[in-house]
Amino acid sequence: MKTMFNENRFNDVLMTANEGDYVFIHSAHNDESTGASEGAEARFGRGSNTETYTRWLNDIYISSMRARGLIPVLVTAMPRTTDGVYNEGFNPDSPSIMKAAAANADVECIDLYENAKKYIDLVGAEQTKAIYMSIEAGETPGKTNSGSYANGHPDNKIDGTHY
Repeated sequence: MKTMFNENRFNDVLMTANEGDYVFIHSAHNDESTGASEGAEARFGRGSNTETYTRWLNDIYISSMRARGLIPVLVTAMPRTTDGVYNEGFNPDSPSIMKAAAANADVECIDLYENAKKYIDLVGAEQTKAIYMSIEAGETPGKTNSGSYANGHPDNKIDGTHY
């Protein structure tokens, strides 16, 4: 949330969108690095806590879009997985915060988190590994900036976040 705002990507959306346009807000994994509630860290630091994530969502994103005549739609994060099994929760709990914000502001919310958990339970761990970046060494070159190795992690770790 904060990075999209600080890098003016949210401002670009506000300035180029037309009244009546739908704007889908999907943010969570990169908001997990906790940040302070007040001071310079809250203003400029990466990540969020429950208070700041809620404030960015309600006070900045939803209110700004409504002021411009845009239609915000909140989209919860997909769950992370380990060995094809989903991990519970985020810090802050962005799916719950998004659902509460949607209910309070009368905004639509697409709940990918809960629906993906149901799907993961339905298809099982092995099929789920095929959905996420379970890449073996040699399949694709490179290394992502997060430390996930696109070419297979040297410690055989599987990226349970990206697809």
